[in-house]
Amino acid sequence: MIEAETAVIHGRVLYDVKLPIEWADGYYRTIVMPGFTDGHMHPQVIDPGVSVLSGFSDSYEWIENRIMAVDEGAVRRDESLSSRLTFLVLLRSVLEGTTLVSITGAFKPNVMAWSHMLEKPRTIFLPTTMRRQGWLLPQEIFGLAEKLRNSINDSMARVGIFVHSIRYSSPGDLVYSYKVIENRKGIIGLHLSEGVSEIDVLRGILGIERFNRIIAVHCINDRVKHTGLSCISCPGTNAILYGKVKRDIYDIDSFGSDWPHLIGTVGSHVHMIKRFFNVPIETLLFRLTTGGYIVHGMPSQGDLLGFDASLDDLLHSSTAPVDVYVSGRKIVENKETVFSGFNISDIERETLEAIKAAVDLHGTGLVSKKELLSRLNLVRKGFYEANNSGIAS
Repeated sequence: MIEAETAVIHGRVLYDVKLPIEWADGYYRTIVMPGFTDGHMHPQVIDPGVSVLSGFSDSYEWIENRIMAVDEGAVRRDESLSSRLTFLVLLRSVLEGTTLVSITGAFKPNVMAWSHMLEKPRTIFLPTTMRRQGWLLPQEIFGLAEKLRNSINDSMARVGIFVHSIRYSSPGDLVYSYKVIENRKGIIGLHLSEGVSEIDVLRGILGIERFNRIIAVHCINDRVKHTGLSCISCPGTNAILYGKVKRDIYDIDSFGSDWPHLIGTVGSHVHMIKRFFNVPIETLLFRLTTGGYIVHGMPSQGDLLGFDASLDDLLHSSTAPVDVYVSGRKIVENKETVFSGFNISDIERETLEAIKAAVDLHGTGLVSKKELLSRLNLVRKGFYEANNSGIAS
């Protein structure tokens, strides 16, 4: 039996709850079923590549003008370091109450990390294809997916593809990926309308008016749901880079963190997102939880967060769950992972060491390690300033 003062069940808020559950037992002040979802994260991103916070007009301007401390391609090709970064992101996720994640980036290292873990969230693998040096083509990604099928073939995972963006992928790559995903009933994701309107361009490339199985990320400059697109909003990084976020909650299916190593996962963003959106709380809670499961076609049975804090505390400050269940298994107990014994402080320390190692192994020489660490602090400062400003409210 689970008992709680307050329960958030598929977004609905209930009080004085007693739930007969086979796989869990205990009392909590607040429970959340299912847990929070993070619909977009880059597990190999450890350097934001910016020297000033906000002021960019769109994602293309940011990518073309950033000065990097690390060679991102070299980090992705370093399977040991890359899988270590993914391992830390997945552990951070469950410790922060994020029970479903969608990860982009390097396919094989992501699977290597996930398949060897005992404590992990449900995971959507959307390996990135991009017409830039060091990235795989769609044909290579779909071929690799077949080879890795046995490692990820269960109810805890799904596989699709992430076409980075319209300008950094060829029309042929986008058309090919869309056709394969439609045939396999999978998922295709892409950055879309991040500072520039792109919905009509996408229609022109695919030659259709209404889309299917496409999850668009950011969608700041276009309304998308009427076209059949799903939308994952990343308000944290949008506020940092552009000083604005997507305002229409009813055009958003769920949320993403974008840079989990730098600003944490959606499970730690709940209070920030509440400040950004002045809407009925159940409308927001649905998108923070069940909405992400629906858009990714993932089951949620057995996913539960138990808090020793009130729902009001959870909505107004960064509050980690005491216990976390995924697929009916307790994987976090008393704010530590059950089998490996990590807590969030351990993850912070290990992540910092991994970032330092990345600079030592794959530094560009353009930015020193000291400057990078200072930059990371600026990003976090910008994130918290954005959080406190309530930009979209």
